[in-house]
Amino acid sequence: MNDPFIQSLVGKTTPTPYNQAVILSQKTINSAFSNMWLLADPTSPIRSIAISTRDGEKLQGELLAPTVIVNVVDFTYMLYFQWNFKSGSMTLYTTDDPNNPTTKTFDLTQWTVAFGTSLTRDTIPPTDPSYAGYKQQMGVPADSQFSLAKLYVKSQETPGYYPQGSSFNGLDWSKETPIIQAHFEQLRYVWMDQMANGGLTHIGVMLQTDQPATVNPNAPTFPPTSIDYAVYPWKDPSNPLPPNNDSDSNALCYLIMTNNATPPVPPQLPYSGTWVDADAPETGRDAILCMNKSQFWAGWLLPLMRVLNLATQIQPTAPILLPYQGDGATVGLNFTPGTCTQHPNYNDDYYNFTPGSDGAAATATTNVKFTAGGPGGIFTLVGNNTVSVVCDSDGDWGSHSTMDFTMQYTLTYVAQRVDDGGVQILQSGATQIDKSTVNTYHSDSVIWTPPWDQYGSGLQSYAATAFQSKLGQYQQAFLEGLAGQNKLFLPGSGSYLCNQVMFNNDGDLLTNLAFNGAAPPGKMTTIPEYLLDAPPRQYPQPYTPTPPQEFPSLLMKPIRVNNGGKKKEGHHHKKHHHHKEW
Repeated sequence: MNDPFIQSLVGKTTPTPYNQAVILSQKTINSAFSNMWLLADPTSPIRSIAISTRDGEKLQGELLAPTVIVNVVDFTYMLYFQWNFKSGSMTLYTTDDPNNPTTKTFDLTQWTVAFGTSLTRDTIPPTDPSYAGYKQQMGVPADSQFSLAKLYVKSQETPGYYPQGSSFNGLDWSKETPIIQAHFEQLRYVWMDQMANGGLTHIGVMLQTDQPATVNPNAPTFPPTSIDYAVYPWKDPSNPLPPNNDSDSNALCYLIMTNNATPPVPPQLPYSGTWVDADAPETGRDAILCMNKSQFWAGWLLPLMRVLNLATQIQPTAPILLPYQGDGATVGLNFTPGTCTQHPNYNDDYYNFTPGSDGAAATATTNVKFTAGGPGGIFTLVGNNTVSVVCDSDGDWGSHSTMDFTMQYTLTYVAQRVDDGGVQILQSGATQIDKSTVNTYHSDSVIWTPPWDQYGSGLQSYAATAFQSKLGQYQQAFLEGLAGQNKLFLPGSGSYLCNQVMFNNDGDLLTNLAFNGAAPPGKMTTIPEYLLDAPPRQYPQPYTPTPPQEFPSLLMKPIRVNNGGKKKEGHHHKKHHHHKEW
């Protein structure tokens, strides 16, 4: 990992104090506006302009795609909007005197005019005509309760322009009279109103809800319940300098709280490291989604995986001792795998995970570790289970028998992109169950049928199979918990597709996002290259619990060691040691 950008991204970034953050580079915002421009009708105000006033002033021309400048040097404006002319002309009066008809005409060819804007947020209610389309694209349950937060640019009706982002094809606009400049600004206000009214200044649309369980029942702590906005500067990790407005890697941030948590005031994401790099040749480095480790691990995954800790339990039940017949007594070593009488529910605090060290996300009976950097958000679960059995008989045929064994369960999962552009947690390879040697002992005063060591091996295999059958309980939550987290809709009928997925050093989940806009007229929609090798989305299969089965009994044949004529009695005890590791 010698790439300075990746070193900074993996080693330094944090979304704290927010549950999630979506960071969009200036480049990706402008790519979305460019796609909107390509899709627009030639008569749309984003493609052409024709404005005239009652008193004879006029402006007409052909436009290039609008662009924005993310302002990271002061707090005057969050964004500057750039009005880009391909060609055109403008005629303005030189005075406000209605009796003076003097005008001046300007050639607008290759003009770029940057001006301050405000970011405004509106709610798209379920009654809005566009609501149903967004809902369908989001793939949420039919009975979901949510609104859509629409972020758009609104022109600030204040004098002036941003000189550093403007050019007038050789003309020094600052030398034009205040009256000329004021009349030009009035025409600019008219154009921006036309753009806004046509939905042509949207930055993005994202779901927001105060009933998150209706939107994602598998992970109700994930859907946004509040969204704020801020800017984030680019600093070259190899040569960090003070922020400036000349970089396409300056970014606009969606700052998200979930589970109805109170957002920080004022909204701000403190600088920690480099999130995006718009100049990188790799796809997907110019936008990213980050989910805070506290939300991903403690808030969702670890509570879910407590079912694994329950699955490793083996609950002894009353043994069976049938009366002595013929050559011995029949002993049944009864137990129920995956259950615990004292702690029957997986959400019992007994099964909680607690923070670990040395790269561990958490440990309990099951140890969880993640791999920072990727490729893929890899995490491994390793569970240990030790079983001890003691079986004694008293009387004339006194005997003592013991066995113990340890099983280790290893499961590897990868949070990765799938072929529809989303993220799923998929198991990598088969569950690995390592069985230790079964340590057995029995006194010379008893013969077991089948042999005691053979019986112990069968007991170990039975417990391992029972654990495997429990894994289907959380399959649906793993497969569908992250569904739709990348659903931010942009101008140009676009949304984001997930590219690289990884964990940073702190355990925050990072997902690079690549803009995916609709194909312009006359062009075919193509599958992005980075999805060609992505595995297909998996869908959960119905989970049918395996009914507990009684483990076969065995025959205990005592050997007389003294005379006494006492009644043969048997006693069996089985104990499971629940190990807590940290």
